[in-house]
Amino acid sequence: MAKFQPGNWEIVRPLKEGGQCWTYLVKRKNSDDDVEYVLKRLKNPERIGRFATEIEATTKLSHSGIVRIVDFCLKSDSPFLVTEYCHGGSLADCKPYWRSDPVAALAIIEQILESVHFAHCNGVLHGDLKPDNIFLKSAKGPPVVGDFGLSLLLDSDTRHTDTLEAVGPRLYMAPELENGRIDNVTEASDIYSLGKVLYWLLAGRVFSREAHRERQWDIKQFFQDPFSAEGDSSLEHVNFILDRMLDINPSERFDGSNLLILIRQAQALIRQKYHSLTLAVRHHCTFCGRGSYKLHIDNNPQKAREMGLTSTAASSWRMMLCNQCGHVQLFNFLGGEGWK
Repeated sequence: MAKFQPGNWEIVRPLKEGGQCWTYLVKRKNSDDDVEYVLKRLKNPERIGRFATEIEATTKLSHSGIVRIVDFCLKSDSPFLVTEYCHGGSLADCKPYWRSDPVAALAIIEQILESVHFAHCNGVLHGDLKPDNIFLKSAKGPPVVGDFGLSLLLDSDTRHTDTLEAVGPRLYMAPELENGRIDNVTEASDIYSLGKVLYWLLAGRVFSREAHRERQWDIKQFFQDPFSAEGDSSLEHVNFILDRMLDINPSERFDGSNLLILIRQAQALIRQKYHSLTLAVRHHCTFCGRGSYKLHIDNNPQKAREMGLTSTAASSWRMMLCNQCGHVQLFNFLGGEGWK
């Protein structure tokens, strides 16, 4: 077999081999440019449609958070494309500096979501979002989204993925895409995959289906709290986001713009250790620090009057009592809307 000659590019060394491509670290030949790039060489020429899709999608998206293509050749016996080189490697391979810091993990997913939302706004669905396809420009980021080979361009009728072929790995794939149902790919499918990426960033593992509310998978348990054996209750703010990304019904998932607001809010709330208003979380007494609050009154006018509280048609009371010192926390929900 003739030695591979990638045009104007000099191979420095091989990189991690993928399922569809050989990859190499390369530099420009006969140039003072010492910048390193990544060259992806297609293994099976019959898959050239994927290369064409990746090139079309990526060149359509000019964004700092999306991997930039600098060269490509589709007509030779060994089709290839060249992209910028991200020195930090993929999220799957790099040192997880964010693993002990929920705010850092949320900052990463915020930047990734900004890029994916930009793609959605420009008519591109990624279809294969997972840690292996997200890269860090340096050891500490920022993250960039790459590998658009399975993407869908909403203004194109051309599809380059066999309809019997699964889109992305099952652990990150939206349930509506299983069993080769790629025609169901939508923005919500990408959102689901990013929800799994967010969970993976924090937990270092991922579940097969919607299990983040089950006790053994609850994200709170992975972060210690000196006052609780159940973990850090402030991580319930992350569960609130996961609820809106991992809903089994695609129409119930939040879109990128609304999720960005929630993710930015969650970073501030977790940084300041604010409580999450849900009865599913055990809240420790802010007075004695030893007990925890138990529900005493929940929209019960009779009990409220016994405690000297007046209920009206426009309000409802919730009272929480510390089971150690009796400290009281009162909440008055207008319109009868309260915690769940």
